[in-house]
This record gives sequence, C-alpha cells and structure tokens, in this order.
Amino acid sequence: MRDRARQLARRADVEPGLGPHDIDLTALGATLAPGFPDRIARRIGATRGGFVTADGQPLSIDRREAIHEAAGIVAVDIDARSKRGAVHRATALEAKLDHL
Repeated sequence: MRDRARQLARRADVEPGLGPHDIDLTALGATLAPGFPDRIARRIGATRGGFVTADGQPLSIDRREAIHEAAGIVAVDIDARSKRGAVHRATALEAKLDHL
C-alpha cells in the first residue's frame, strides 16, 4: 500500500507525507481519472450535487460538501446500494467533459 501511495505521489508531483492542504487538488483529479475512468462524471445542468457518468449512472454528493458545485468529478468511493450512487469520496476534475 505504501509503495502504491508513493507511486501516486510521484505522478501527482507531491512529496509523500504532505498534509491535505499541501496537495494540488487539480493535479489529484487528473492523476485519479485514468485509474477510475468509469467514475468520471459531469454535473447535471444547474443541479447542485447531481452528477452523471458517461454510461448514464447517476451520482449524488451531499450539498454540504464543497465539491458539490464542481463541473466534473472523479468519484473514488460510491455507495452502490443507493439508487443515486451516493458519493463518499471524490475530487474535482478540471478538464473538458463535453464527451460525457
């Protein structure tokens, strides 16, 4: 697990052991996207907290989370039991999402 964390840190150009405020969150989204291509989602219109993946799976993020207004996300932890795919962990994705 630590080897994988170091590998991801190198790809994101951060030093292992840095705190959450030391990480470039834009780079984090770009780093996670290739590993979770089925979890890339775009926001649904003006709906806050509502997202949809390329294959049409609806996802939702609690409106109390800052990321709920992002144009796109990479959802890495989804509750598969919920109808709207409740997202527990995600990061914003700053990229062209027109293809979704």
